[in-house]
Amino acid sequence: MMRELEEFNSKVYDISYKEGGYNGIYFKHYKDTPYYGTWKEAIRKLIFLNRNISIIDIGCGVGQFANMLFDYGFTNYKGLDYSQEAINMAQQTNTEHKSKFQCGDALIHSIFEENYNLVILFEILEHVNADIKLMQRISKNSKVLFSVPNFPSKYHVRYFENKKEVVNRYKPYIKILDIQVIHLNKKSVLYLVCGIKK
Repeated sequence: MMRELEEFNSKVYDISYKEGGYNGIYFKHYKDTPYYGTWKEAIRKLIFLNRNISIIDIGCGVGQFANMLFDYGFTNYKGLDYSQEAINMAQQTNTEHKSKFQCGDALIHSIFEENYNLVILFEILEHVNADIKLMQRISKNSKVLFSVPNFPSKYHVRYFENKKEVVNRYKPYIKILDIQVIHLNKKSVLYLVCGIKK
């Protein structure tokens, strides 16, 4: 079911991050989050790539997946989030790599003009009305790894009931190579999508 709602501004997310989010998720180590299963699958897809691959992470949040990437040796990384509180927390979590995190709006930020091989968009596309514009900013032939949910949330402007809805929305922009269904619980799943920007 596609629904289009108004997205929240960065100040709402600042408060959520500062308070730790649902069940204190933003204060936890990446292994202790409900996203760990999705992130493990993502690492399985990346493990065969050169560790020096240039990665940009759009909507990096508090840097939990970045922390996991660094632990696996992927350090040619830049993370962007429009919540200053998220960036502050990402820098605290990843002190050795704190300069790799920036605050900004991905729809206008210059990060897409830089050199990169892989774009990560985990749990961001459902939060922004301009998800298509965001996809269009990605350089042609870049690898793309993203996840979207099948469940509503007060923070989601859309969600996807099945893989077909994901494909229909993003196939004009991404050559989709694989969609994996990751179960968070009995009802909630994330669709982990791997592809190449057209």
